[in-house]
Amino acid sequence: MSDRFKEFQPGLESPAGDEATLRIESNGSDVVVTLNGTEIFNLADTGLTGGKPGFRAYGDDSGSQFMQIITFTGGEHLMAIRSIIPSDTQASLGVQMGSASAITISVAAWGRGAPRHMGHGLLGGDASLPLPAGFGPGNHHMLATDANGRVDIRPGPNHRSIYFGKAGGATTHTRAQIAAATGIADSQVPAQIRIGLPVSGTKHFWGQHPDYALEPGLVWNVTEQFFALETTQPISIWFHFERGGTFASLGKWAGKSGYLRHPIVYKAYGSGPLPVISRPLAFIGAPENNIVLEELDNGQIAEPPINPDDENGGRIKEGFLFNQPSRNWLINLCDLSGKERAFQGVSRFTLTRNRINDSRYLRPRDGITWATAALSRDDRIMGFYAYDADGFALFRNTVVEAGFHRDFDPDANPPTAEDPLSPSQFNHGGYIKEVGSDHTAIENVFAFNSSHGVKWGSGVFQVHNLYFENPAHYLILGPYTYNQDPAKNAGMNISVCYQNVMLGTRWPPAFGGIDSIAYFRGQIGTGGAAYPWQWEQVLLHAANPNDPAEVEAKPDSFAEYSEAVSTTHGENADTPWPIRNFVGNWLEYEDVNITLDQAGLNDLTLHHWVDDELGQPRGSSDTLNVVDYLKAVDFDTIPQIVAHFLTTLGADYGVYSGADTLTFTPEPRSEGWRWDGPYNWSLGRVPQGGDSVALNGADPVAGWQNIHLAALDLGANANLIRFGGRMVLDALSGSGTITVRDSAEIYLGAVSSSGIAMTLEDGGLLLTGSVADNLSLTCEGLCEAIIQPGAALTIAPGQTLTIDGDAGKVGFDGAGGGTATLTLAGSLQFVAGPTAFSVIREWDTGLPGLDAYNRPVPRSVASTVVLGGDLIVDVTGLAPNVYTLIAADSLSGDFASTQVTGGTGTVSIDRAAGAVTIKVD
Repeated sequence: MSDRFKEFQPGLESPAGDEATLRIESNGSDVVVTLNGTEIFNLADTGLTGGKPGFRAYGDDSGSQFMQIITFTGGEHLMAIRSIIPSDTQASLGVQMGSASAITISVAAWGRGAPRHMGHGLLGGDASLPLPAGFGPGNHHMLATDANGRVDIRPGPNHRSIYFGKAGGATTHTRAQIAAATGIADSQVPAQIRIGLPVSGTKHFWGQHPDYALEPGLVWNVTEQFFALETTQPISIWFHFERGGTFASLGKWAGKSGYLRHPIVYKAYGSGPLPVISRPLAFIGAPENNIVLEELDNGQIAEPPINPDDENGGRIKEGFLFNQPSRNWLINLCDLSGKERAFQGVSRFTLTRNRINDSRYLRPRDGITWATAALSRDDRIMGFYAYDADGFALFRNTVVEAGFHRDFDPDANPPTAEDPLSPSQFNHGGYIKEVGSDHTAIENVFAFNSSHGVKWGSGVFQVHNLYFENPAHYLILGPYTYNQDPAKNAGMNISVCYQNVMLGTRWPPAFGGIDSIAYFRGQIGTGGAAYPWQWEQVLLHAANPNDPAEVEAKPDSFAEYSEAVSTTHGENADTPWPIRNFVGNWLEYEDVNITLDQAGLNDLTLHHWVDDELGQPRGSSDTLNVVDYLKAVDFDTIPQIVAHFLTTLGADYGVYSGADTLTFTPEPRSEGWRWDGPYNWSLGRVPQGGDSVALNGADPVAGWQNIHLAALDLGANANLIRFGGRMVLDALSGSGTITVRDSAEIYLGAVSSSGIAMTLEDGGLLLTGSVADNLSLTCEGLCEAIIQPGAALTIAPGQTLTIDGDAGKVGFDGAGGGTATLTLAGSLQFVAGPTAFSVIREWDTGLPGLDAYNRPVPRSVASTVVLGGDLIVDVTGLAPNVYTLIAADSLSGDFASTQVTGGTGTVSIDRAAGAVTIKVD
């Protein structure tokens, strides 16, 4: 048990009567809870240091850094008080009161890098334990995408685009052809491609345009040249592979990384089927960060000849194998079918709009027999597998028919290598082990998999997913029960399962008649999960009611196994979360919350939906037809299917009917801070493009969604955090804080505010309009804060622009030659990095884009700085020298005062040269 966790005081009496007053306060490090004046909970050394009052004061503040006082009565459900602390720490405190004598309190805190600690206990009980991760905050990687779902990113410093054409293509050129055309030796071609090899008589360079693409045989040697450069610096390079071509690999990997918002990209170009990458992709050893894989087919992997002496039987197991501490990967619009995708030791990996279907082995481990495959872990395989992974996110993927082949012969005993793979209890659509945290699944399809659709090993936030014909749709694992070792709960999240649709349950026997997956049949389980919240879940039709043969083939109950079937929870019978689910035609269970008559319920099937969608008579599609449809379903159709079932059943599903105004209304029965939680919004849906949003002073984590809003009103003292993706704001108003982290960026058009403090913690900010109203800005780490031509930023009196370190880019970029203006009427503060300052100047951030030759368009902006407020310069740690602070085309005005801290120095202003410098003594 963590030494930061303190048990509730033993023998504490429950409060008398039906009313209780709860007081939560902190001095910045300890969280203390009192009930009716008696201390009942003390979580010491939480790491909640610094920052603003996080728990809103509803009573006197008594000098505490933050506090909450609540009076509530028996019968009320969870009341959650949330705090987002600017010191890279988030905290959550939840109170559940079924009656005045049955109160559950939990306190969670976790840091930016890793979960911290959570305390949990029952007032009047004798049990307590830590749940280190609490709710998953939704800290996921995402990049901007266009209307077609493709990444929409800007080229980074020293950018290159390299094209590899299909073999024999009209615009594909071999090594020999390039050597002959340029007069260099064959062996020099790869190195010269990296340097830049001109195409005679044109403005092009070989390999940098589709018309001068390189043959597949050059992939390895050319990528090797780029990655042989200094390995400590990120690079901006996009490798393009021609559609219709086959390539052995993506080239050589050597621990190279891209920039946060300017990643290394591997993607398709041209027309036709996706380019095939024929070999497995293994990333082992040095980390590769900030990578995009897009529109690639890695599902067609050729297996080598059988070798019984090989430990792996001559098989290739993984389609992907990540076994290193890599972070910030976006895998988008790829076909990853056929093999397992293994992610180990990674963080912030996001899979969007991928096909992960038909993952199975073609031959057994020994190359001879599947005799024990049904009960053996030796031949286990998943669509995807994650271990020790943090921030793993899935959005609109299909994971269908993993871990077996539908044509297996259940009577083959023993089966040989010629028989297709049998179902196994160890094979699943997906499996996330009980190590890691903060996993999210939104609008995916998990269908017709061997055992479980997904085993969520360390908790999950899952919303609007479609599960179809899995023996067990999902199981939320975890060692949590009141009598188990609390130390085993490391990384476990409280799960949120909201409005997922689960249809059908499949149960074929395995090889030799061994029914190895019988006890999973029909299970919707949470096992030992930590307080899963399931709300408006749909569970319909164990068998297709319109197919008499299927109804006859599927039994109504499973005898001793039936207790594992649950629409609420499995072993964790003491879950405090309220349940409102829709259950119909499900095994031996009575219908729940079904208002349709039997005919209407039987009409509500996925089989009918598919027939209607395909314009064919109802009854045309059997279950296998539906499975095949789901393998290729348009990704944007997935939410339509989910909506069809939810709206027909009368769920509180917010249907988008055009741009509207949404208010953030934290759901008290859940975490209450996630932007991607539809239950936290007034219209029952998350914001869409063109909407206006009012936060009403709330503290949401806006996570990783790309969104263009007409307006964002913070209200009073709101606190918003962005982890990834692009948020475009035509207008911003209200007061509070906005924190932009990692790969996230905000495009900002206008501000009308009584005081907004924005912090870029590696994040990005692009000013697209005139911002001149009470905005303070702090720039840290690898941030980018850019004013484009025609835009202006005024730091008003009383506000501050702080530039911390020497790695950020603060200043100007763009094309067209227009004026970009920074007016410093408030305070300007520089904090030195290890060797210098981040200079306010013109930067190359890729904003002008690429020209017709795929080279970055030169920057063209008239940078203007107007001085006027106070200048504070912290020179701590700097060696004596002259350092530049500001460099602009036009510099005017003067500072009201200058102050040097951390040493001594002299500030100089050269208006003619447009420069402000400091000489450090």
